Amino acid sequence: WEADAAGLDQLSGLAASARSLVLDAGVPAEIAEAVRSAYQDLGDNVPVAVRSSATAEDLPFASFAGQQDTFLNVAGVDAVLDAVSRCWASLWTDRAVAYRTTNAIDHATVALAVVVQEMVNSATAGVMFTANPVTGNRYETVIDASPGLGDAVVSGAVNPDHYVVNSQRGAVVTRVLGDRQVEIRATPGGGTERVERPLPADSAVEPCLSDRQILALAKLGPAVQEHYRAPQ
Repeated sequence: WEADAAGLDQLSGLAASARSLVLDAGVPAEIAEAVRSAYQDLGDNVPVAVRSSATAEDLPFASFAGQQDTFLNVAGVDAVLDAVSRCWASLWTDRAVAYRTTNAIDHATVALAVVVQEMVNSATAGVMFTANPVTGNRYETVIDASPGLGDAVVSGAVNPDHYVVNSQRGAVVTRVLGDRQVEIRATPGGGTERVERPLPADSAVEPCLSDRQILALAKLGPAVQEHYRAPQ
C-alpha cells in the first residue's frame, strides 16, 4: 500500500468491507447468551460502558489510544449486544487500519476483545500517567481531567485541566486549567450528549479536582505501576 490518494481510498474501501462483514455476522448465539446472562446479573437495564480491547494496543512503540470504538451509557441487553458487535467491527475503522499500516502491524495478526463495565456517571474524569509522558520523568505523575465523562478527554474534544505531581514529595507542582468548552454527559435511558459551553472568564474557572483528590489519585499510580512492573 502506498500513502497516496488512491492508496488511501483503496484502504478505506477494504476497511468498510471488513466492518460490514463483522456487523453482518452478528454475535454468535453462545456468546450472546453469555452476555445476556452476565448483563442480567448486574440488575435491571443497568447502564454499562462497552469498550474495545485490541491485541495491538499499548505496544512499546504504538498506543492505539482511540483507534477502536467505545460506547458509553449503554442500557438494555439488545443495545449491549449491538454495541459488542460494533466494538468488534471497530477493529476495522479507517483510522485503526491506517494506524496499523503506518506502524507496519500485520492486519491478520490483530484481534479484539470487548470489555463491559458498569457505568460510573462521573462528575469528573480523565487520564493519569505514572511517568511524565512528555519529559520521561519517572517521579512525576501527570493527570488530565475535565468535568463529565472521560470520553471528552480521551477523544481530544476538550482542553482538560492539567496537573503534575512530584510523586517523591507528594506535592502538586503544576496546575494548568483547561477551558472546558465541551462536556460529555450520560443521558437518561442510555447514550450520551455533548454539551458545548461558552469560554469562561479566567476568574470564573475553578479546578475540577481538588488538591486532596489529585494527591489521592497520584498515590494510586505507584500501586498500578508496581503491579505491571512498568509506568502506566
